[in-house]
Order: sequence, then C-alpha cells, then structure tokens
Amino acid sequence: MHPYLFQGVRCVILIYMKTTTVEQTIPIFERMCNNLPPLLPEKTIKNMRQALEQVKNNPDLTEEELERTMVHFAKLIWPYNQAFQELYKSYERLMAEDLFVQKLSPMLRKRYFEYKATGHGYIDVAKGKNLAFFAHHERVLLQQVVVDIVCDTRTFVFQALTHRDRETYLERVDEFKEILEHIELQLDSLRELAEHEQEHPQLAAEIREHVRGFEHSFAFLGPKVDYTAVCAAHEHFEGRKKHLKIRI
Repeated sequence: MHPYLFQGVRCVILIYMKTTTVEQTIPIFERMCNNLPPLLPEKTIKNMRQALEQVKNNPDLTEEELERTMVHFAKLIWPYNQAFQELYKSYERLMAEDLFVQKLSPMLRKRYFEYKATGHGYIDVAKGKNLAFFAHHERVLLQQVVVDIVCDTRTFVFQALTHRDRETYLERVDEFKEILEHIELQLDSLRELAEHEQEHPQLAAEIREHVRGFEHSFAFLGPKVDYTAVCAAHEHFEGRKKHLKIRI
C-alpha cells in the first residue's frame, strides 16, 4: 500500500474509533441522567440535563471531554446514590421476599419453596445463584417477577426517602459526602505523586491510570472500585517508587 494511502486509512480508522467510543459512552451518561436518586439538588439536575444536550449535539466532542463531564456529575451524585442503595438494600431485605412470593403462580411458588429449602432465597434468585435448580421456562418466569419486584421496591423506597425516611437518608448523604471528600484528598495525593515522579515516567503513567480508573468507577465507565483501595493506593505506589530506586 502506498504510504500516503496507508496514513489516510489509518486516520479514517482513528476517527471511526473515536466517534464510536463517544457514541457508545453518551447513552451511559443518558442513563445516569435518567436514573437519579431522590432529593438531588434541582440545580444539579438542571446542569446535568443541559450538559447531556450539549454532548449530544457536539460533533467535535472528544472522549476525554465526555469522560470529564461524566465524572464531574457522577461525583455530585455519588453520595446520594450510595445512601439510596444502602437504604434500598435494607428495604429489599424486609419486603422483597414477601412481594416475590405473592407474585408467583401456585406451581412456581411450590418450586420456589423447594429451592428455598436448599438454603436459598429471593436475593439468590435476583443474583442468578444456583438457578440450575429450575427448568429453563421456570427461570424465565422467575426473572420476569424479579424485574417487577425491583421496580416496585425502588418506587416504594424512592417515596419513603422523600417522606418518612427523609431525615435518615439525608444524614447518610452527608456522611457519604465526607467519605467522598476523603477520597478526593487521596486522589489529589496520587496526582501529586505522579506529577513529582520524574525518574520513572512509566510509574507516573501507571499512577495516573489508577486515578483515571478510580474516577471512571464513579461514572460507570469501569468496574466498581473498592474505595478502601483508594486509601491504600498512595502507600502502594510509594513502595513501588522505593523499590525502583533500590533496583537502580
């Protein structure tokens, strides 16, 4: 292939990859905007919706710009999401099992109680644990009921957190905001460590990639991170740095 033709093909491929990545990521941002936890400040909601429209209508948007936008809003939502998920799980343990059994047909209810006698329950069904116990058509019906229960429970919890459990919910939101502040300090510490790492550029790049991974987990762009790992990361990379110096 002629070198100039090769470069042209390469440019087209890179442009296609960039466009595809951005186009695949925007729906994640849209889902984030459409599934907000209760009592999120109206200003935040308004700003998110405006940002979503802007990224949808910006043909020159880069992947990095989109990621920065998503991470920014994901951090604002995070304390509310964490508090909501915590209280959702509490209500799920209290009410989901009974609702689930009520929605099952008599035959499927009988099969479910046989499954339950083996030491399992609704949460196991919802997680898809040991469902080989059921026939294929039974699994399909069970999963349909699970979807209904998740929707019903989420609606109930959403209403509870805006009324009778409002104070408890907002207290937990404030506690998670404090946790987020601590996480941000740890991430700033890692950025500073990378910035001052002159001798080992590869280590600096690895630190920055870890910071990016932590932030991506906020915005559902990567695997969920155990945030205790954020606190341990600085010590880990300091150890790596000392090890590299010894090797030199």
